[in-house]
Amino acid sequence: MMEFIKENLIKSPLNYYGNKFKLLPQILPLLSRDINNFYDVFCGGLDISLNIKANNVFANDKHEDLIWLYKQIIKYNSDKLGDELLQIDRDLFPMNNYKGKSLNTYGRTGDKETWNRLMNEKREVYYKLRDEFNNSENKDFKMVIILSLNSVGLQDSFKINNRFIKFTCGNNRINRNTQKSLNEIVGSIKTKNINFTNNDFRYIKDIEFKENDFVYLDPPYLNTSQYETIWNEQDEKDLYELLDYLHSNNVKFALSNFADGKKHSNTYLKLWCKDYNIHYLNDNHTNLEGISKKGKRQEILVTNY
Repeated sequence: MMEFIKENLIKSPLNYYGNKFKLLPQILPLLSRDINNFYDVFCGGLDISLNIKANNVFANDKHEDLIWLYKQIIKYNSDKLGDELLQIDRDLFPMNNYKGKSLNTYGRTGDKETWNRLMNEKREVYYKLRDEFNNSENKDFKMVIILSLNSVGLQDSFKINNRFIKFTCGNNRINRNTQKSLNEIVGSIKTKNINFTNNDFRYIKDIEFKENDFVYLDPPYLNTSQYETIWNEQDEKDLYELLDYLHSNNVKFALSNFADGKKHSNTYLKLWCKDYNIHYLNDNHTNLEGISKKGKRQEILVTNY
């Protein structure tokens, strides 16, 4: 099994909800080798598409604004995006580098009065900017990344719901490292020649697959509050029907989802996946058997090979 070092992986510029970056060293070795066309059906934050090795990568998502964002990035000069964002960030959020010190420094050194004042100033600018962006007809994709990189930085920082971007302000910032990273990411998207599409996941059934094609799916998770407005039981049933169709046509697939926990259960998944291979993915909160130490759900990867 090929090993993947996290430090060598490309991270999406978006702190997208449900992103798989932390799990990439476990997921990537489980995917097929010598992939011809790779279809990332729910591409989201693009972590899988940016790091998969394939002749061609097709990244799809039903969120129009998200695909629009990626297409804008492709048009951009790969050597300049990080530079411009760094300058914009400095102009908008001078409190990130107050008197030569980062905002985080004031929090770590115990100067809570200064830290609270700077954070309040940042929140005021941040949420005003976010509201202006969401209410504007002329979207500036650079603002999306500015907002994202200044967010809390957790997995649920970047959400798209009804064409509105949802972020939470935090103490992150754009620095020289993120500037360099952004330039590299833009270059990687262009080099990999990722093809972006904006379709419902059922479009996969209309594709004429070729030898060594591969389908990866990371759908919204059923019975989770974060997805209840965009994913329902019929979607779940249609998804498994689609996967069975792929299997019957000798198309390899991998499905990301979660095992049972105390608060979450997916009966449809449990019944369906018995005929396939289940790989339990470890993190700091779960054990090898896929049981969370706190009884919460745990990520799994289901494959038909």
